[in-house]
Amino acid sequence: MSAKTARHPRPPEVEGLGLEEIAERYVARFGDRKPDWAAFADALIDGYRRAQHRFIGNTSGKPDSGTIPARAFTLSVMYVPPGEGNAPRTMARETRASGSEARRSPSAS
Repeated sequence: MSAKTARHPRPPEVEGLGLEEIAERYVARFGDRKPDWAAFADALIDGYRRAQHRFIGNTSGKPDSGTIPARAFTLSVMYVPPGEGNAPRTMARETRASGSEARRSPSAS
């Protein structure tokens, strides 16, 4: 009995490339990423300093040729020095009651 290998067709952007070329294009190492200390407007303020390291995709609008081409998502890693962090903010969220909460009467809370 011969072993069979299931393979899917290669995407057009890597068709004809060797493994070394594919790895060069699609492998990113943290040490090779350049931190973007101005990725966020508030990151320039003491207490909120942080850097973004982009890996997959680039939605920042800034030139960054070192990212892996994105398809359906982006990935970046934040570096936050001790004592620094995000500025407080609120986000609009949609809330929905789960099944048990939806059935609970107001007097039961």
